[in-house]
Amino acid sequence: MSTTHIPLYAQGTNGDLIQFSDSAEDYLAYRMGLHLSTMSHDSDASRLNITAGDSAGHPLAIGTYTNTRFNEAVGSHAGFTTATNTVTMYQVDGTVVQTGGDYHRPIGYLDGHADARIEEMKDSDLTVLTD
Repeated sequence: MSTTHIPLYAQGTNGDLIQFSDSAEDYLAYRMGLHLSTMSHDSDASRLNITAGDSAGHPLAIGTYTNTRFNEAVGSHAGFTTATNTVTMYQVDGTVVQTGGDYHRPIGYLDGHADARIEEMKDSDLTVLTD
């Protein structure tokens, strides 16, 4: 959860502002990951993929995930063995223009101050939100 700004989203036909729950933030991160993995161009900055060596985008290794599974059929009671597959994730290195009508920061409720207000979130809070 963000440290200064509480992230908000609009809900209902009146656009009521609701505070994100921890599970809603997790879902938002999941949806952002899906978006980054399905960007239309392989060289788009921040695109996620599992292919290294794209000279146009110069992908950077950002981590791995490991899939471990049982080799036996479902219902088998014989000795259990597992197979492990480790996949490296890559992200295209680059910058994205952060100006214009297509770029907006999430809004948040600035809490804990005498001048509590709703405003666009600061970089430090966006970092916490996306980690």
